[in-house]
Amino acid sequence: MHRREGSQLHFSRAGFTLIELLVTLAVLTIMLTWGVPNFQRLMEQLSIDTGISRLQRAIALTRNTAISQQRRLTLCPSANNKQCSPNWDLPLLILVGNVDGDALEGAEVLKVIAGGDLERVNFRNGYRWLRIGSSGWPRGYNGTFTLCGQKASATLVMSATGRLRVGPPGDCSS
Repeated sequence: MHRREGSQLHFSRAGFTLIELLVTLAVLTIMLTWGVPNFQRLMEQLSIDTGISRLQRAIALTRNTAISQQRRLTLCPSANNKQCSPNWDLPLLILVGNVDGDALEGAEVLKVIAGGDLERVNFRNGYRWLRIGSSGWPRGYNGTFTLCGQKASATLVMSATGRLRVGPPGDCSS
């Protein structure tokens, strides 16, 4: 765009100089270099927190249902609704009736809780199910859930009375 003042033409510029563009690119590069790994860590921690919340809700629902219906229930991870699995990140089934070994034949499924998106979630000694009696206590099933993501981990500790607390990061090396 130009305008005439007296005998001189004045031009106004619309755009960036090379120096402004290089400074902007340098700042953007620094921000991305710092920001992307932090964002990835944030997403990993969010995934771990979601896994903890999912297990807490599933166990609380199983406990409350066992108490209100006055019967023993089983919480079991299963990929195919036919047998229990040691990976507690799979869909969780709340069942009425006994789990025969790992088979779920004859057990009535009360509720299915969607699976998570972690690498692996283990429960003490590879337990494949959790039985909760009509008192709400998981007799003999206290222990630690270890939640493993790609770079982060956590533990969820269950007491003998079925109370849950979040523990320190877990060992996911195995």
